[in-house]
Amino acid sequence: MKIKILITVLICAILIVVFWRLNVEPEISEEEALSSVIDKNSNEDEEIEMLSIKKRWGNYIVEWEKEEHCEEGTNTVDGVTAEIIKGEVSIC
Repeated sequence: MKIKILITVLICAILIVVFWRLNVEPEISEEEALSSVIDKNSNEDEEIEMLSIKKRWGNYIVEWEKEEHCEEGTNTVDGVTAEIIKGEVSIC
């Protein structure tokens, strides 16, 4: 009986932590996140189009596209430091 109670409490604690972290607001603004993505992915003579920006797990997920080079990608921007922590790029 004690093991069932312990397992139930443990599962509840894990769910609380997961849902709390899921809803954490980033400390930086959307503009700071977009600026980081632009700095990382564009040159002076290239135009980069931002397709979407979403908040997830306290970070920003930014989707972008460069039509000139048939290139698109997704960057995850840290919600505290504005650093790119993950990036994916595909070229046609």
